[in-house]
Amino acid sequence: MLSQPGECECCPLSETTLLWLLSQNDSYEQAAYQACIMLSQDCAMRMSDGSTAPSQSRYWLNLALTFRPNRGGALQRADGTAFRGGAV
Repeated sequence: MLSQPGECECCPLSETTLLWLLSQNDSYEQAAYQACIMLSQDCAMRMSDGSTAPSQSRYWLNLALTFRPNRGGALQRADGTAFRGGAV
């Protein structure tokens, strides 16, 4: 996805950065999520002739949603038991 050969002339993240992301995360999905968040910086540019290149941050944030880790589950109550909804 981020470093497909032949897709673009230069990868937005270096191979060193991609390897670091893989070593810091438990799965490829978590590494891809972190990479997309890193790439989502606002990088809109204005040229000297007045033309603009739009930011791609929305694209990277939408792609990050694909790899977002599931943080769902039972909520913990103050007394330590799990709350799963419904009547208590």
